[in-house]
Amino acid sequence: MAPPRRRANKKAGSDSYANLSADERKQQGGDAKTRGNAAYSSGDFATAIKEFTTAIAYEPHNHAYFSNRSAAYLNNGNAAAALQDANKCIEIDAKWSKGYARLGAAYYYVKSYEKAISAYTKGLSLEKGNKQLQAGLTQAQAALQVLEEEQSGVDMDDATRKLKRLEIEEKINKARADREESAKRAERGFSEVIGIDLGTTYSCVGVWKDGQVEIIANAEGNRTTPSWVAFNETERLIGEAAKLQAASNATNTVFDAKRIIGRNFSDPIVKKDAAHFPFKITKGEGDKPLIEVSFRGEAKSFTPEEISSMVLTRMKETAENYLGQEIK
Repeated sequence: MAPPRRRANKKAGSDSYANLSADERKQQGGDAKTRGNAAYSSGDFATAIKEFTTAIAYEPHNHAYFSNRSAAYLNNGNAAAALQDANKCIEIDAKWSKGYARLGAAYYYVKSYEKAISAYTKGLSLEKGNKQLQAGLTQAQAALQVLEEEQSGVDMDDATRKLKRLEIEEKINKARADREESAKRAERGFSEVIGIDLGTTYSCVGVWKDGQVEIIANAEGNRTTPSWVAFNETERLIGEAAKLQAASNATNTVFDAKRIIGRNFSDPIVKKDAAHFPFKITKGEGDKPLIEVSFRGEAKSFTPEEISSMVLTRMKETAENYLGQEIK
């Protein structure tokens, strides 16, 4: 059914269907959505966009309509409109996980992989185990790792790039499957012993399982995690996430903190390291070295032990995710 004609005396931007009851608007919006879904399924994305737009005109606060139109826009090659609709969907209902799947897909399309990872991760925090979000997160993580390799100077053609992504995706999926299996084991009452190796450059965590030690993969599918901690205007980042943004936030990205644990500020080794670190090291009480950063707009000082404890916390979280239970 075609939507009712707009009244000629309506002002631009006003509600064209204000004369309809709530039930009528819901019915008309649902009908337009059904037509849009049919067009989408047949690959006619332009018509799908038109129908979803009609549905939105009837029910402008229906988050699902914006979600559907976001998907149609993206499949039609309009990433900007897809991003706008995904954000609108989340604005209407921030607890609906599918909105973050749409946002992640749009960011992935424009190769903004870090933002895609953030969107998918947020969605999974709302609906743990959602397969669409997990698949999107895996793709974005793999694409980001490949991009980093290329940026470091590794030359890849399209075929090599695709194979590399598939290889990384397989590794991430295996790590996720291992974590899920461990969670099931925990529910059945199994217990394991973990051990953490806090390294200067990289750290790892292992679990004693079935008579042998297994090194646990992190969320990125890697069995080692950079011993890096970064601070910005909104959050603290640890591990892979901290290392990724180091180039754009060097003075607030801390690494090799273990090198100066237990040393005095006046120690020649500390002086030598401080000359090469992009972050600032100052003298604290009792000649203790302090690491200065800007966090959420404020100057903060941390001891090297505090920085290392942040890395330890991340390793503990990695083990907890794998085991499916809290470690005390």
